[in-house]
Order: sequence, then structure tokens, then C-alpha cells
Amino acid sequence: MKFKFFLIIGIFLISFSFVFALSNKSFKKVCSQDLSKDYSFISFNESPTDSMYPTINKNSIATIEKVTKDTELKKGDIVSFKAPKWLGCVWVHRIINIKEDKQGIYYITKGDNNWLPDFWQKTRKEDVYYKVTDILWKKSKS
Repeated sequence: MKFKFFLIIGIFLISFSFVFALSNKSFKKVCSQDLSKDYSFISFNESPTDSMYPTINKNSIATIEKVTKDTELKKGDIVSFKAPKWLGCVWVHRIINIKEDKQGIYYITKGDNNWLPDFWQKTRKEDVYYKVTDILWKKSKS
């Protein structure tokens, strides 16, 4: 009985979080960035979540390199990648595992501050735009 109660509450909270995130202006703005272009830096000042905290906070700027077919991606790398089609945006999370199936190699990603991995998809190399090479912090405003 208690399990069903907590399951229903959990599903409600997850659903509410997605509705809030999708209606958040900051979230839409970040998701509209075109990361198919060549950049050297990415700013997180309009990041809609703290999923990579404390590694990346909202005052962080990261140096990045474009991922090509020759780029080596390994466990522990922080990458920007195409999120699920139903979200239609780019996410920045850490590779926590590398697996292979009939379609080839894929990456399991997770935000450092998230409890669970990104369960919705197998991130393929062709969906990875950039690899974070260094993280710089701006001094927080007091």
C-alpha cells in the first residue's frame, strides 16, 4: 500500500518537473541554441537546471572542442549532445558508461547532481556536438 502511494507521488513529481521545465523561458532559450556551429566556449548562465552542479554552476563558462568521428570519447568526459526528440534541445552531461549494441557504440550519460542516468536514450556519437575540455568559473555576484 505504501509503495503504491510513493509510486504515485513520484510519478506526479516527475510529471510536474517536466511540465515546469518545458514551460520555463530559460529552458526554451537554452534549447534553441544552435550547437551545430563552431564554438570555442559555452556559457551556462541561462542553464535551466543544476544537473551538473557542483562541477558546472550557473556562472560557469566551459571551453569546448567539436566532436568529430576521430574524437575519442571516454567514461568521465562531459559532452553536449542532442537530447530526445520530444525535448528538442541540447544537454550537457557526463559520460558514465560506454556500451555497444547491434547499432554500434552508445554512451550512457548523467548529470553529476542527478540521482539517475539519462534513461530516455542511448546517446550515439553522431548526437554528440562538443566535448568539454576545461571549466572556468566567474565569481558569483554578492
